[in-house]
Amino acid sequence: MVFTLRWIQTVLAFMCAVVLGLGPSSMVISANALSVKIVSGTTSSTLAVASNNACNAMAARNASITCTSAIIDASVTSAQLLANWESMLQSGSGDLIIAMSNLYTAPATALAAKYPNTLILIYDSAVSPPLPNVFGLTFAEDQSGFLAGALAGMFTNSKKVGVLGGKPIPPVKRYVNGYLNGVLSLCPSCEVYRIHQPSFSNALLGQQGAAELIALGADVIFGAGGAMGSAGILSAAQQNTFVIGVDVDESLTTFSGQPAAQYLLASAMKNTGAAITTAIQAVQAGSKGGYNMLLDASLSTSLHHFGTTAKWDINPI
Repeated sequence: MVFTLRWIQTVLAFMCAVVLGLGPSSMVISANALSVKIVSGTTSSTLAVASNNACNAMAARNASITCTSAIIDASVTSAQLLANWESMLQSGSGDLIIAMSNLYTAPATALAAKYPNTLILIYDSAVSPPLPNVFGLTFAEDQSGFLAGALAGMFTNSKKVGVLGGKPIPPVKRYVNGYLNGVLSLCPSCEVYRIHQPSFSNALLGQQGAAELIALGADVIFGAGGAMGSAGILSAAQQNTFVIGVDVDESLTTFSGQPAAQYLLASAMKNTGAAITTAIQAVQAGSKGGYNMLLDASLSTSLHHFGTTAKWDINPI
């Protein structure tokens, strides 16, 4: 018996923000003007592009908002990273800094008290203990990872699937652990292979990791490692292996115009644009620091291109 699934391009999106750990703070940004600076390791990363686009879209609608960006390499030594952050803050960074990596948590929190008039949002980080001018923005990646894993468990024929992760930082661990549980929820006898690479940007490491997973027999691979993972799943798809993207809708980025896009099953999305928009709106309305925001899938999961029939026959497990 065979059946045909009607989702060739499913997108799993986080939409709902839940505020946790509210605490007192003296930090209030004027609702009349807001200068935003987005800090990332490169302006070309999918998260940096999404966050800058969200800020610029808000600025286009509201002249009181201005958006700039800064590049700070997070791969340097801790001392150098701290010095680079100090230099940026000394130069006048604006009202709100949006740090697009939890690798910036240490320097941002270390310097926050020295620059009390600057509000800092740290993406992918829950700040503890709370600081009056800092708030964290995290995602329930385990939920999205679980759905990605369930999809992999449904599509696999070999009963062997893989996940290609970046450095095992908390968001990556949540993606990977969620994926493992999702696979086993629909395919208890499946084998799940995991590879972590020490980079989020090295395309060659991504390709090598994908090759290793394919050699182990994985016929579905989830890329949970930024640009490195995206390079890996593109390489795997070009070898006729089903893949699942991460963070953004990779049919519009990594796989745009690629013949191998037919092997992209889904993208486990963090709705970065919506998250940044929500955060900026909250700050402009007078929101204070001293808390963390958790975004999860409790309100909305968006399905795109639903109704396109997959051409493959999938044997039920």
